[in-house]
Amino acid sequence: MVQDSGKNPVPTVDIPGGLTLTLDRTRPLELASESCLEGYRDIRIAAATPAIRLGNIRHNEEEILTLMAEAQAAGADVLVFSDMPLTGRTAGDLFFQKALQDAVLESLARITRATASSHILVLLSLPLRLENRLFKASAILYRGEIVGMTPASFLSDEESRWFSDPLAWTACGSEHFSCELIADAGGPPEGVTEVRLPPLECPVILRHPHGLEEAAVKEEGSHDVGFELSLCDITAQNLLSFTFRFVNLCTVIPCLAVRPSLLAGDDRDGEEVRLFNFEPRDAKEALAHGSIPLAAITDGRPEWTGDYRRIRQELIRRSLYDRSIVVYAGGGRGESASQGIYAGRRLIISDGRVLAEGAPFTTGLTLADIPAAELFQVRSGAGPRWDIQKGSGAGHKNRNYDRHPFLMRSELDASSLFFETLAIQGQGLAARLELLGARPVIGLSGGLDSAVALLASLEALRILGRPSRDLLAVSMPGPGTTEKSRELARDLASAFDLDFREIPIHEAVALHLAAIGHKGGADVTFENAQARERTQILMDLSNLEGGIVVGTGDLSELALGWCTYNADQMSMYAVNASLAKTVIRDMTGTAAGLLDKGRLPLITDPGKAALAARSLRTILGRPVSPELLPPDEKDGLTQLTEDSVGPYELVDFFLWHLVFEGRKPSAVYEKALLVFGEDYPPEAVQRWLHDFTRRFFRSQFKRTASPEGVSAFPRRLVPYTAWQMPGDAGFDLWTEELDLAIQNRKDSPLDLP
Repeated sequence: MVQDSGKNPVPTVDIPGGLTLTLDRTRPLELASESCLEGYRDIRIAAATPAIRLGNIRHNEEEILTLMAEAQAAGADVLVFSDMPLTGRTAGDLFFQKALQDAVLESLARITRATASSHILVLLSLPLRLENRLFKASAILYRGEIVGMTPASFLSDEESRWFSDPLAWTACGSEHFSCELIADAGGPPEGVTEVRLPPLECPVILRHPHGLEEAAVKEEGSHDVGFELSLCDITAQNLLSFTFRFVNLCTVIPCLAVRPSLLAGDDRDGEEVRLFNFEPRDAKEALAHGSIPLAAITDGRPEWTGDYRRIRQELIRRSLYDRSIVVYAGGGRGESASQGIYAGRRLIISDGRVLAEGAPFTTGLTLADIPAAELFQVRSGAGPRWDIQKGSGAGHKNRNYDRHPFLMRSELDASSLFFETLAIQGQGLAARLELLGARPVIGLSGGLDSAVALLASLEALRILGRPSRDLLAVSMPGPGTTEKSRELARDLASAFDLDFREIPIHEAVALHLAAIGHKGGADVTFENAQARERTQILMDLSNLEGGIVVGTGDLSELALGWCTYNADQMSMYAVNASLAKTVIRDMTGTAAGLLDKGRLPLITDPGKAALAARSLRTILGRPVSPELLPPDEKDGLTQLTEDSVGPYELVDFFLWHLVFEGRKPSAVYEKALLVFGEDYPPEAVQRWLHDFTRRFFRSQFKRTASPEGVSAFPRRLVPYTAWQMPGDAGFDLWTEELDLAIQNRKDSPLDLP
């Protein structure tokens, strides 16, 4: 039955100061039979990802209001927006700017006003300045009021740079906070004071005069004169102080109860009925009152290959575990592509069932209906229970002994890894090209890295609806270039119909070396001069042709420092920077197979697809080489990378476990013997691990100056994302630990940590 029909007197409470408040009334349902559900309709949940512009509060507000109008027209009851849509989640240190903070509050007032004529419950995360601290909070808006704020207490390391931890802030036990607002133009107020509400009362925004003579503001025998004031009614152009209650739920609304349009008969117009109950009850008590827990998750992580599969499965498990509705909304178009790409993922789950799922790399609304019978059914505690961490931990343990851990074969097949990675690379580059109005410029060497960067550039053009000839591919043969590499570059350019140019650098390199007094010979100066000449050509061509230089270097090379400083180490946007060499190889082979089957949309002509597939397979079958030393008399390679740095499958294994997993060198050595013992003798593994450690430490200065680029994987070695390290750190501790372990090693392997 429905308690409190709305015909009874509305309960009120008096607050010292002459203020009378109306108590919040949530209408719980007690379901005696299914007949009680007559007159109730389905509840409609919406997740929204607006197309934003970083730091442009007015534009983002318009996008938010447009989606709110669409959700209202669609009959939505709950609307959850993606992470920080007013500013953009990737605004960085702009969050510290007072102008941006004030603009957010002004916009919040206007958005709150827009909810006055609807029954949609809106959740909107934003940066919120409270006194001298900045919080990440979710504003909960309903019927023209800010009915609460939910502070984010689980902050990433990156977010902790900008936002305070509310758990530390509330250690004193206070549940109320004051906040400053610069509102729209109007006359100055007589005075403003802060009113704090008792903990049990409905959080409303209040203002009353302050600073006047007592006689002017008092009536005989009465308290101070005061009045309620909605945030949206403030018109003074100065600082105003208002209060609201901080709802300590950490972005989770625990109870979803009845809204007026769900009620039958005369109760439908009850204005005091709310859709929510902010008392922090646990899920079991919520279910006992006929409600269902609603978890609203606004995610701020970029899109990584294979990561969404894990997120999706964990959310399904969570929904099963607590019998909840999960609404997931991720950031999308307009977020910065400097470090990664945001796919605008949207997902609505009820009791472990996926009700709706938005397409990746889109913006807009995703809606799902939940039947009233399901919404208000009082569930028993029976049913499956899932341990989310146990599921992900098992996969992590298996990957520890994987021969090629970067390929994630326990989670992704080759085709999925290829398409997901290429989509992220293409979306990131497309965003940068669109922002700058530029075309991609790439050095096409006939090698592995430039081949994958070529595919990513073509995918970006496809996303933008631009022809492949917008890609300027430049072959720059020099003293170390083989004829086979020149042929492969030409074939790829022909197959994909590129704007292809061949610019030999022999004469330019010779003139440069003579000018600096080089005495001749194939030394490191001779090698690096070729790499720097190529980079100079690409940079100048990009200026001439209105383009940007797309970097081709990969993660493994960056870890080793196997790149020339201010040459192939530098570009204007790096698309391979998060791809290990084993991933590069795998993607090249997969692309060749897809081209043979006609499943790669970058080429539609079967003959050209076959030519591209043959070229990629030839590249894959050749040894990796920078080709900076002259070939032999048979045009054979004389400089083989893996002879210098070790087999790349070992390099990537060391990179994964030593750097990203933080294992001891001795443990990495033992693991490598278990995995590669039949292919490499212990002495070789030891030598290459020593060499990797030495190169990794000595090359930090190259990583510090890395260009921006898209992250297709969460593991990168550039300082503005995940890896921060002094460039003058020594490596003796790590090599000595390995040497000592090997010296003490006996027949049985060490216990692995």
